[in-house]
Amino acid sequence: MSVASIIQEVAAIQGQSATLTALGLKRAFADAPESLPELPCIVNVPGKAKRAWPATSGLRSVEHEIHMQLFMGRSDLPTADKAAKQWITAMMDLFDQNVTLGGNVTMAGVTAYEYGKLAYGAVEYLGVDCTLTASERTQVAYHA
Repeated sequence: MSVASIIQEVAAIQGQSATLTALGLKRAFADAPESLPELPCIVNVPGKAKRAWPATSGLRSVEHEIHMQLFMGRSDLPTADKAAKQWITAMMDLFDQNVTLGGNVTMAGVTAYEYGKLAYGAVEYLGVDCTLTASERTQVAYHA
């Protein structure tokens, strides 16, 4: 499974979530948009990846980090602050209920988050950057 495919599935899960919709989610992006047309929105981007090496015979093991960046409005900071904090548990719960990302990975879950300012382009937003770690195990045929 490619990292692009994993991010597509993450965005699809977010976009179909009744909980995130109830919190006001306007859109979940799998590909970075030119700008952020509607808030709140989530932009999913790849982070670090770690591959176990040397590999187990016939098995490639990769731990992908996906940054699920939630961007909130800035006009009413106290309201945005209160709303942003609700998203943290909602994102953890959502991926605790979708640990294989539709069968695309062995295991996935929110492993970290950072609350505060997030920049997109030249604009700063209040937001939460949730790190989703997705474990991929793929059978491969290694050749000498």
